[in-house]
Amino acid sequence: MPAYKKETEQYHIERVREVLALKPRAGAIAISRFLREDPHNPINLDPHYILKLKKKIEGERVHRFDHAKVEAHIAEMQDEIDQLCVEMWTIVLNRAMDERARVAAAKIIIDAKIKLFEAKLDAGIFERKLGTFDIKNTYEIKNEHKVLILNALANYGIIAAEQKKENESTAINN
Repeated sequence: MPAYKKETEQYHIERVREVLALKPRAGAIAISRFLREDPHNPINLDPHYILKLKKKIEGERVHRFDHAKVEAHIAEMQDEIDQLCVEMWTIVLNRAMDERARVAAAKIIIDAKIKLFEAKLDAGIFERKLGTFDIKNTYEIKNEHKVLILNALANYGIIAAEQKKENESTAINN
């Protein structure tokens, strides 16, 4: 079991982050002393616990940096693809160009857009929900229709007669 609740640990992380903002090279003992001697809100934390929190903060920083780097690369890629598409569209729309060149330019446009979309999916910009459905019930079935549907399911052997009786009673009550 962790020594502190998640909320308390987040508070401690914020306090350690404040000290690191003022003194980026501070060690665990110096951070502990700084927090203990804080005139406004003193807190006594073990230096080993502070080391653990420092590692979490550094991990968050690396993750933020990596994510920003990926987003910058995707933005650069998008700018390049936009410029490429402008050039390819001039070829596609130029009737004086060879038909094969026009078709190849159209294919390049499509492939570039697909590659950009895949890069955005891989970066997590869009959420991929493969194999799931988002179904919303927008139609309310009337009770008498529910009974008719249950009778049909029971007649075809899809549900048992006992289950039909239970479902009928809940359908009528609802």
